[in-house]
Amino acid sequence: WSRALGSTLFDVAISPDGRSVAAAAQNASVYLLGARTGRPRQLRGHRDQVLVVTFAPRGQQLASASRAGEILLWNLRGQRRGRLTGHAGPVRALSFSPDGRRLASGGSDGSVRLWDLAHGAPMRLLQQQRGPVEGIAFSPDGKLLATAGADGLLQLLSVDGSTPPRSLAGHSRTVNGVSFSPDGQWLLSVSDDRTARLWEVSSGKPGRILT
Repeated sequence: WSRALGSTLFDVAISPDGRSVAAAAQNASVYLLGARTGRPRQLRGHRDQVLVVTFAPRGQQLASASRAGEILLWNLRGQRRGRLTGHAGPVRALSFSPDGRRLASGGSDGSVRLWDLAHGAPMRLLQQQRGPVEGIAFSPDGKLLATAGADGLLQLLSVDGSTPPRSLAGHSRTVNGVSFSPDGQWLLSVSDDRTARLWEVSSGKPGRILT
């Protein structure tokens, strides 16, 4: 795909219905492709390299984020529907809430931000971390956010701010990604230390280490 599209790709995402693929490209573009046909549409609007793309849970829209710190929202016809700004550096992680009404973003500035998509406005700054945020994920019930940090830590954040953040320590290098199990009881993390770890969400205790 990189060769066919003429640009280095940093991230890809598949729509929930499996019909579309989005790609984040070095040439400041988002490419939207039919999963079967592979015919691309080039979506322009970013001012710098696009680092991450993700589809909303029902596939009704797409979010992309760039090295310039901006987040753009698109419909699946390739039309731009909004622009979100607030990060002071590259945005490296995005996650839609399960109902698709909110978007969480994590940046190289260490901030974790929550956005109200109905109004295209920031809701709150959830966390200011010590280092870049490399991954982010909503829990299946939409009440928690998990973040992966360049400092080797995971954070569990309450979306409504009702409880203090919890740090999960165990990785020895940058944590690149996080994902909740479908029942929300477990968290999976992957790291530059060449391990994947399972964590019990309720207690924060580590489970199995996968190498």
